[in-house]
Amino acid sequence: MAASLGADGMSSPALGFDEAFRTATDFHARGRLDEADSLYRMVLDHQPDHFGALHNLGLLMSHRGLPEEAERLLRRALDRDPDSAEAQANLGAVLQALDQPEEAAARYRRAIALDPRCATAHNNLAVLLRLQGFLTEALAHHDQAVTIRPDDAVSHTNFAVTLMAKGRWAEAVERLETALRLQPDLATARHNLAVARDRHAERTCAIRTNGG
Repeated sequence: MAASLGADGMSSPALGFDEAFRTATDFHARGRLDEADSLYRMVLDHQPDHFGALHNLGLLMSHRGLPEEAERLLRRALDRDPDSAEAQANLGAVLQALDQPEEAAARYRRAIALDPRCATAHNNLAVLLRLQGFLTEALAHHDQAVTIRPDDAVSHTNFAVTLMAKGRWAEAVERLETALRLQPDLATARHNLAVARDRHAERTCAIRTNGG
């Protein structure tokens, strides 16, 4: 059965559903979310178990602040392909947003078991572990995340926040400086860098005062 998309990506009788999905993915990447949404749903109307459409529409719903709908779609995607590390990690993020930390952590760990180089799962699990107070394990996953994806400013920033929680101010400063070199407009990194520099200076001054 042919889809119906035209030059604008919306309607031409010769276009198949695979191309409709590719067009939806392109729209999604370019921020044309309404058009992407319509095409993903059109694909699913005719192919309800289409993994890519289920997964990507789930991400789109999460982006739009609809985590319950995102969860439903991502679970359907994983019914279709339970060995997708990306989908496991993304469901974990949605579950974390829905305040279900235990299953979120299990999904992240499953993603890492499927693909040890899944940077998203390492980063998100590290943040979750930090929130739960497991700082040492969190740091190990932060290290994996930035090793796999060294150009990701957000991962470096998250690493720094956990280092700050451990009182490792000098290392946190280095991570945040790296984050800002990668993404100069990253506000969270800039704010945390100011805090980390102040605390590092206080620590250094205290050590000198005490003759340490």
